[in-house]
Amino acid sequence: MSTATNSTSATIAPKGSATAEVRKSLHDHLRKTAGFIKILDLLVLMFFWICGGLTLWLTACIIDHWIVALPVIARWAFWIIGVGVTGWWLTTKIAPLLLRRINLIYAAKRIENLVPEFKNGLISWLELEELPENGVPKGVMAALAYRAKRYIGDQEPSATVDTSPLIKLIACMLLLVTGMVVYSMATPKSVAVTGQRILFPWSDLTSPARVSILNVEPGSTEVTQGQALDLNVEVNGLREDEPVFVRVTTLDGQIRDQRKELVAITEGFRYGGQVVTTGSGIEQELDYWIEAGDAQEGPFRVRINPLPTVVLKSVELTYPKYTGLKPRTIEAGAAVEAVEGTRATIVAEANQVLRKGVIEINPEVDEN
Repeated sequence: MSTATNSTSATIAPKGSATAEVRKSLHDHLRKTAGFIKILDLLVLMFFWICGGLTLWLTACIIDHWIVALPVIARWAFWIIGVGVTGWWLTTKIAPLLLRRINLIYAAKRIENLVPEFKNGLISWLELEELPENGVPKGVMAALAYRAKRYIGDQEPSATVDTSPLIKLIACMLLLVTGMVVYSMATPKSVAVTGQRILFPWSDLTSPARVSILNVEPGSTEVTQGQALDLNVEVNGLREDEPVFVRVTTLDGQIRDQRKELVAITEGFRYGGQVVTTGSGIEQELDYWIEAGDAQEGPFRVRINPLPTVVLKSVELTYPKYTGLKPRTIEAGAAVEAVEGTRATIVAEANQVLRKGVIEINPEVDEN
């Protein structure tokens, strides 16, 4: 009986170096657990933020694609929500976690949440351990330490802390990512464009469209005055027999929103045509847009390279010798009228010289 009692006492209240090793082991485990909890909580907060961002993005896509194209005020509202929540999250959740240490008692509580059998035994031992004069017999303290060590064993901190919140958030994130991928494949409109629209609400990005205008040639360019502009447009997502238009507005306002249907070169993909303003060419600078289904691209600016012109400064008249008239020069002011009346003048003066009428010059006949 006495032997049994001594054996029990030795089990409950061991002394010496063995107890010191247990205490040291528990403190090491709690410190490692505190470091692990910090990393775990940072990951939980990060994945929670990602899930919130994906949810906000998906909500914006559904509204922008199927309900109403997000106006500027709505895009700013999404941006303010996203940036505001992120700022609050960083200052109140992330920063304190990064700047402060995890309390060992908090780490002990997290362990006890996963191992209810502790029944506050680990926290009680740690609180008493930190009190220099706790008044608790050393045997009781040693028994508490050995009891805690028995439950913890040689397990890693990841095995003594509940990691299920992180696992659930990762699963939620994967579900949202999968949903976004499936949605982007199923919808004819771009989720990336909507993302850019709410990420940069001050930009002039247009609402995502069912039809994509892949290429417009020549885009903004310069043409010689009087020359037609040849267009080549590539599109994607058009319905059968859906037309493609070019809309033109001249900078001088003479033509406004004039639309012309382009000809299908490859049905549903490549279209072509010409832009003219008068006759068979372009006489003034203009802007043009390409319209296909619910998509629009432009404006593209067409500038004019004017044709070279001849300015008449003067006309020099040289008469045949038999007329007896001296050469003369008519300056710019009277040049046009002089050119128009030159032949009549020459005829009249020639007839005056040939007054005997040997040769009568007929002003109605062009003698060159």
